[in-house]
Amino acid sequence: MAAILRLAGLGWRELVRTTWRGTVRNKVVNRAAELAFWFLLGFFPMLLCVTSMVAMLSSAPSSQGTLMKYVGEVLPSAASHLVRQVLAQTTGSGRVWFSLMFALWSSSSATSGLIDTLNAIYDLKESRPWWKSRLLSVALAIALGVLLTAALIIVVYGPFILHKIAPGSAPLYVWKIA
Repeated sequence: MAAILRLAGLGWRELVRTTWRGTVRNKVVNRAAELAFWFLLGFFPMLLCVTSMVAMLSSAPSSQGTLMKYVGEVLPSAASHLVRQVLAQTTGSGRVWFSLMFALWSSSSATSGLIDTLNAIYDLKESRPWWKSRLLSVALAIALGVLLTAALIIVVYGPFILHKIAPGSAPLYVWKIA
């Protein structure tokens, strides 16, 4: 690390001072709070939408239970219990579309905030019109949703798919171990 600082011509004190000034100038703490707000606001609608869609598209009744098992491994026990309660109270086909629209709105707002933050960090001025920037945010949010849904389907149905494709193969055993 010291060799890198010498190459840049900075001492430790100058590095800390430059980092602090950049943090204050770019309002990093405020922007981090904004992004955390938007991503947290969209978490429950996204989770409700994804679990409802996986349950509607799949014939396996235990898909929501499998998903909740993985959520329980990732989240603390109190948060996992809260997620289970919210999903148990709000599952229904009419709410899927509402949760999808709300999740899309909040995640596209988070993506728009991320674009604004990156523009500020790299000292770039937004050159796109408002509607084009918002359309880009919605497209990125949809792409993120599709990728997360695909990852969730792979996690939940991975062993079943591997068993159908290559029964008794090494990847199936590795999947069961992981």
